[in-house]
Amino acid sequence: MFQCSLFSCLIILLALAPCALVRAASMIDCLPQASVSQVTVAQIHDGDTVTLTDNKRVRFAGIDTPEIDHKVPSRNEPFALQARSRLDQLIANQPVALAVDRRPYDRHGRTLGHLVNHQGKNINQQLLLEGYARLMVVGDNDLWRCYSVAEWLARRSKTGIWQQPELTPTPVADITSASKQWREYRGVVSKFVRNQNHSWWLLDNKLWVGGENQVIDQLTIPANSAVEGEDWIVRGVLYQSYGKLRIRVNHSSQIIRTHEIEKWVDKVKPEA
Repeated sequence: MFQCSLFSCLIILLALAPCALVRAASMIDCLPQASVSQVTVAQIHDGDTVTLTDNKRVRFAGIDTPEIDHKVPSRNEPFALQARSRLDQLIANQPVALAVDRRPYDRHGRTLGHLVNHQGKNINQQLLLEGYARLMVVGDNDLWRCYSVAEWLARRSKTGIWQQPELTPTPVADITSASKQWREYRGVVSKFVRNQNHSWWLLDNKLWVGGENQVIDQLTIPANSAVEGEDWIVRGVLYQSYGKLRIRVNHSSQIIRTHEIEKWVDKVKPEA
């Protein structure tokens, strides 16, 4: 069984209290604490999907890399081939350790897993850190807080995919209509409102972010007025209801509290 380093354990436990972090000399290791098995990769399909020698297809948990169109290569997303190439380098034709995520399968029946290579590096994390992937949490995910650190480091340094202007969050003030696509929006929390059934944060007096109380109360984000004035990046599908623009939040990873993440990400530096 893989065990996390002291600091990687701390980062997971202290994600709810960023100000309590201690200084570290190198990037945290997001090492899975669940049982792992040694496997061998037979085929790399793209930056986040592989087939093992036992024909099991594995989708990397917690991340999403640019898509490769195997039928029409001209439709490949930017950095898709680079992501696959980097994955090939990280695996290096060596056996890897596979830890199955808390949710074992995706909707396509692929195993959701965290992979650690022969050098002891979490491959999912490394792809995030190097800007070849974005954070994507499907259901429960043991390492999403740790992965969010790696994504933010790549994002703020405009590494890899983050060089693309189209990945810059849309300012809430610039929203003109609802969208059926999953996108990112950035704004400042104007106020927090709670009623008998729902809780909502209002960004820039224009975008309502929240949902049912039983869901909101499970998040790691304060459901009160203490967050007013904070700068947020929100991920989700923008819709309109009762004349208001809204994003429903089902998981804490949909909200990046930029000031809070900076307070503790600055304590961590990636290895050279």
